[in-house]
Order: sequence, then structure tokens, then C-alpha cells
Amino acid sequence: MPWFHFHLRGPKKLERDSSGLEFPSPEAAYPEARHTGPEIDAERVRMTVNSARQAFQLSDDSDALLIEVPFSEIPGRARRPVPSFGAAQAAAAVQLARSAGLIKALREEHAVTRAKEVGR
Repeated sequence: MPWFHFHLRGPKKLERDSSGLEFPSPEAAYPEARHTGPEIDAERVRMTVNSARQAFQLSDDSDALLIEVPFSEIPGRARRPVPSFGAAQAAAAVQLARSAGLIKALREEHAVTRAKEVGR
């Protein structure tokens, strides 16, 4: 039976799996990467490493890359929901209004401070 290696690719380095595991085919090895991913992902979160840009690289015993399984495609991985365009637009409008209010308050405070300095 052939051996397959599950290298862990990050944004800056590749952690090589030197031992590997035995599977009848790459198709049989693929679920192992998907099963192990959440465990690795949870460990990376505890270590405060951003695992969104990491992946398993499945290679055969000759080190030929067969498939890459990004952590973002691993089931059970917590994902933030993507807001709808309308919700994002409403949130942006709230932030813009807040920013405009803060700018107005700063300008008023600056004017008062400047008036005090001129009156001295």
C-alpha cells in the first residue's frame, strides 16, 4: 500500500510530514486531511496563529504534490457570516455618521481652545 504525507503549509513556511500514513489511494487519504484539519486549526487558534492562510499538502512517497486542502475548506471550521450588501451598507452609514459627529465635536473643541488662547 502506498504512503502519503500531510505537509502543513503556512504563509511563511512548510512543515513537512516525514512519517506519513499508508492508504490505498489519494482518494482514501484525502478524508484524513479533512478530518485532522479542525484539530490542527483549533490548536493554531489557541496559539493565536491565523489559520485561514494554511493548508494541508497531500503528497505521495516520491514527494509529488497531489492535492492541497486549504483550512478554509475544512468542515466545522468557525466562519464569520458575511453580511448582506444592505446590512453592510447600513453599518457603513452608521460609522460615517458617527465619524461626522466626532469630527464636528473636535472642530468645536478646537475652536473653543483657540478662542481661549487668542483671548489671553
